[in-house]
Amino acid sequence: MEETKNKSVEIAEAIKIGEQTSADIEQARNAYQPVAKRGAILFFAMSSLSAISDMYEYSLNSYLAVFN
Repeated sequence: MEETKNKSVEIAEAIKIGEQTSADIEQARNAYQPVAKRGAILFFAMSSLSAISDMYEYSLNSYLAVFN
């Protein structure tokens, strides 16, 4: 019975740590959302330019240069 109680306490502590870790990850993820949104807009805008003319084909190096 004592062993079960100890395991229950350990599991409860692990759940608390997991919840805190999850909150930290969510906070860090939210910090990158504006950058990810701008990057996605830039990528799709540049990739759509080839529909206007083949001259506008961009390589990954060109995209990274514009993005940076």
